[in-house]
Amino acid sequence: MRRRSGVCGSGARRHRARSLGALALALCLAAPAAAQDPLEALRRMESLETAIQRLTAQVERLEFENRAAQRQADARLQDLEFRVIELEGGDPTEALGAAAGAERGTAPPPPAPQPAPPTPTARTPAPGPAPLGTLRGTVPAPERAAFEAARRDLETLGPAAGRDSFAAFLTEYPESPLAGEAQNLLGAAYAREGRHQEAARSFLIGVRDHGDTPRAAENLLGLASSLTDLGRQAEACSALAEMAARFPDAAPSVKAQAVAEARRAGCS
Repeated sequence: MRRRSGVCGSGARRHRARSLGALALALCLAAPAAAQDPLEALRRMESLETAIQRLTAQVERLEFENRAAQRQADARLQDLEFRVIELEGGDPTEALGAAAGAERGTAPPPPAPQPAPPTPTARTPAPGPAPLGTLRGTVPAPERAAFEAARRDLETLGPAAGRDSFAAFLTEYPESPLAGEAQNLLGAAYAREGRHQEAARSFLIGVRDHGDTPRAAENLLGLASSLTDLGRQAEACSALAEMAARFPDAAPSVKAQAVAEARRAGCS
């Protein structure tokens, strides 16, 4: 019985030994895999950091290119402003000083258009109603009412009344979301009176000070038309080229008018 018991105890010990050996072998085999997990995570993190650095470099390059393109566009617009100032008999260096002041935050407000004796001809048609639906929630009611009253004056009482009303609106609400359109309609009123120099100035202010409004492309178009009427075809063609560069997604009707204006100005 003892032998039998000894045999059974030896078998149990051998079984336990085999079990412990298998467990030790499993632990030994699992140790490299466990050690590989943090290394793999580290490699993935390094790969992710490399991808982020590459994307950051691409974003920075695009931002640099956008800033360079914006500087070039501003320079072209400033050149057009110089030409308009020359037409008015002014000194373009004053505009250069004003532009430098704007960068320092000390620029004076744009000069108000000066009245002049009317002449009988006009080529620039009055623009149609603007899409105010996107602005109705942001424009205070008195401000919107003043704008609509000025537009009614232009449509029903004629360009002189409309001109005075829109000039008053811009004086009262120079920062209005509707200021770009008001500047456009003011320029159109001047053009209908044949006062193309004042029209050019108004359109120029519209695109210079309100270049991100829905009427900005039409302000450049109006500037080109006024310059053509003043016999400055080269400058008109520059304005049209600037319109195409700044507003490639302009409305088809605006693009069609630009094509017609380019033909009238003799642009190549």
